[in-house]
Amino acid sequence: MRSINHANSNSVNTTTTTSSIIHLPKHFSLVEQMGWALRIHKPSRRIDKDVKDFIQEIYEEEKFNGRKIAPEDYVQRIRSARHLDGVKMFSPSQYLTISQVR
Repeated sequence: MRSINHANSNSVNTTTTTSSIIHLPKHFSLVEQMGWALRIHKPSRRIDKDVKDFIQEIYEEEKFNGRKIAPEDYVQRIRSARHLDGVKMFSPSQYLTISQVR
């Protein structure tokens, strides 16, 4: 049988833990601030015909010059394109993302 030392049974045992750094995705920082929730899924929508035509023009320019244009440049051109009178060609709802252009 084991004997129990009653003098030591009243003492408090303390343990130290090492904190390790946990790398979480960027969107998790929002969860910390706002609480848990499901991520919002936007419904997909068709690319506007005017935007498709504009992309086709850029592609034809690409073929003519023999230089490939990066998808980031396509997106920038769509966002900054203007008519002759200075009005933007596309509204923000017509803007594309880089992954849509690829």
